[in-house]
Amino acid sequence: MLYFPPNRFEEPAWINHHNLKKVEFSEEPKLRNLSNRQIICDTTLSKTKNWLLDVVFDSRVLERKNIQIQDLLNPQNNQVDQIRLLQAVVGGGSYEGPNSQLLAVINSFLSTLFSDPATYRIGIGGKNNRVISIMRNEKAFVPDIQQLSTGQALIFSLFCSILRDFDKTGQNISSTNDVQGLVVIDEIDLHLHTSFQFELLPKLLRFFPNVQFIVTSHSPLFLLGMNKTYGYDGFDILNLPKGERISAELFSEFHTAYNAYGESTRYQESIRDAIIKSRKPIVFVEGDYDIRYLNKAAEFLKKTELIEEVELKDSNGFGNIDKIWKHFNSDLSSITPQNILLLYDCDTNKQGAQKDNVFKRVIPCQESNPVEKGIENLLSKETLTKATLAKKAFIDVFPTFVKTVRGKEITVPEEWTVNKDEKGNLCDWICENGELKDFENFRVVFDILEETLN
Repeated sequence: MLYFPPNRFEEPAWINHHNLKKVEFSEEPKLRNLSNRQIICDTTLSKTKNWLLDVVFDSRVLERKNIQIQDLLNPQNNQVDQIRLLQAVVGGGSYEGPNSQLLAVINSFLSTLFSDPATYRIGIGGKNNRVISIMRNEKAFVPDIQQLSTGQALIFSLFCSILRDFDKTGQNISSTNDVQGLVVIDEIDLHLHTSFQFELLPKLLRFFPNVQFIVTSHSPLFLLGMNKTYGYDGFDILNLPKGERISAELFSEFHTAYNAYGESTRYQESIRDAIIKSRKPIVFVEGDYDIRYLNKAAEFLKKTELIEEVELKDSNGFGNIDKIWKHFNSDLSSITPQNILLLYDCDTNKQGAQKDNVFKRVIPCQESNPVEKGIENLLSKETLTKATLAKKAFIDVFPTFVKTVRGKEITVPEEWTVNKDEKGNLCDWICENGELKDFENFRVVFDILEETLN
């Protein structure tokens, strides 16, 4: 468990009387039955530097795997073993162990920190200049991590402090998924640029899926970034002091900021633009296959601009769409900033409805098409026949038969259904091999989008 109080502060690089102190190997006492952990983290970068030095030292000194000449010449080596051994020799050796894995986790985070897919790693200065640096594509990028911007230093320190604290448990960390615990961060957006609040902070939290984060913030941009990263149902927003669950748009600071930014300078305009972009109309559909079909249909029907103007959401079944309608069928609909469309497949027994900016619509049934249920009702018999020629398992066909009910013969027409285990494969095949004529019936969906969302 960690707690980051709001008075934390990273001293800037120009305060030389602090920064001229070189990093040192840690000498923390290890006392039996007594925790020496510092739960409250106020200044973290200096401790991070010493810990990084320990991690690199243990990796390179204690976990280096030596390669013997006879290992290279062993006739029992297969080609994979031979290549691995040669790479280890050419690359200066290989390192295997908990600290080497931990170092790889830290290095991978640097690409996220700098929003750059280049190869980053931690570097260590010589004994007369023992500083922690950051290398980019094996060239010095940040000569001393003390020279990171305040925002970068805070984000990097948060990430490393969580790893450093969990590392004290003695458990291996092969990825950030291994880290478990509770982290409390007060004023998480403190000292951070708007882009860091919106983009980087939510990504930092997502690096630790098994950590429960409890954070406080006054930043509407941070909450909008959380919506973008986690989705509306991926986290809880509690409005203090009453502890009421709210959406990002109902956050009081959101409205205050939005009104103020309308009269502000270029700096605040970047925030307002991000808020406006977050108000794209949202379309909830019943499944992931619906989204894939609609995106492909948009290409053929020249509706790409329309589909890019909305955010398609997988509801994982019409039952969840019902829950969304129930949620907005209240005063919430009157203060919802963007239009929301709840789009049901044709086989659901629903009626169209509207509540302010929230619309409920059902895709019209195409009675001439053989599949009666799901988004596949929009696929013609010709299209499905073409697909079954490629793979018969796509469609289950129940032929016409006659049944007797109370002495009266009733003819039951032929029935086609998409095999439940093949729905994804059928979608893949049609999206890969389909033509314009295969997606003609999807025009009714785009008509609904234009009618309700414009």
